[in-house]
Amino acid sequence: MESVLIILAAGSSSRFGDPKQYLTLDGKSLLNRTIEIAKDSNFSEVVVVAGAFADSMIPEVGKMGVHIVDNPGWQEGMGSSIREGVRYSIEQFNPTFIGISVIDQPFLKVEILNQLLEHSVKSENISASKYGNGQTGVPACFPVSWKEELMSFYGDRGARDIFKNQDLTIEKVDFPKGMIDIDTPEDLTGLALD
Repeated sequence: MESVLIILAAGSSSRFGDPKQYLTLDGKSLLNRTIEIAKDSNFSEVVVVAGAFADSMIPEVGKMGVHIVDNPGWQEGMGSSIREGVRYSIEQFNPTFIGISVIDQPFLKVEILNQLLEHSVKSENISASKYGNGQTGVPACFPVSWKEELMSFYGDRGARDIFKNQDLTIEKVDFPKGMIDIDTPEDLTGLALD
């Protein structure tokens, strides 16, 4: 069974001010840290979607033994990065399951990714993270049968509408600190990784 985890890393970090992909926490950039966690997980392949900082990111990510795809339409928003990542993953790997993650969740752990994949494999349903505030979000894992929906995302909207669909059965994996992400310099205030 082939599975791919797509890491969305194409944004310009406009609210943060500097490329947050390279923000260092505990001696590692957010980008490198997320890639290492992904590589240690049970997903078969890891694909990083670059965009605003592709020129500097592609050589760096290439050294880490994962796949990278450049999203020339990154300014459109997250939807374009999901489309590019899914398209590349299907063309290259023909996966059974597709995971989606981001780089700015500092409390992401290997165990969360593994549980998401395991839940999706067992149930053949979508699995998503359940945050401490009760919301559902990424990282998440989708059976490839959802590829058309994933490829239909536009603008800055990701899978939010899918997660809100009350008619769907979505497996939940507890990720209480998943709601903590880094969008602005203020988000670093008092942040201590456990």
